[in-house]
Amino acid sequence: MLAHRHNELTLNHEKLKKANMMQRSKVFESAHNEQMERYKKYGIIELPTTMRSGEDVRELDIKDIEISGDQSELESFLMDNEFDINTSDTSPFNVDNDNPEYE
Repeated sequence: MLAHRHNELTLNHEKLKKANMMQRSKVFESAHNEQMERYKKYGIIELPTTMRSGEDVRELDIKDIEISGDQSELESFLMDNEFDINTSDTSPFNVDNDNPEYE
């Protein structure tokens, strides 16, 4: 009876593991297909910004960022001095270090 129960649990575990592997495989395949389409369309390969397993981390550089579409809102935002962290006390980036809320 105990061996039968163990076999059932093992079989269920293997089914779950296989289902998870199939789902993962579909996700990776989908991501690969998207990357291939992007490569075909733009001719560039996008490297991930971070890698796992202790590999080197590729830092995102501002030169790597491409902006598509209408850039007028971005330019307007960048030209607006209201949020300039160097000149404005009302900047959302100013932090009151004495305020315990920020600790």
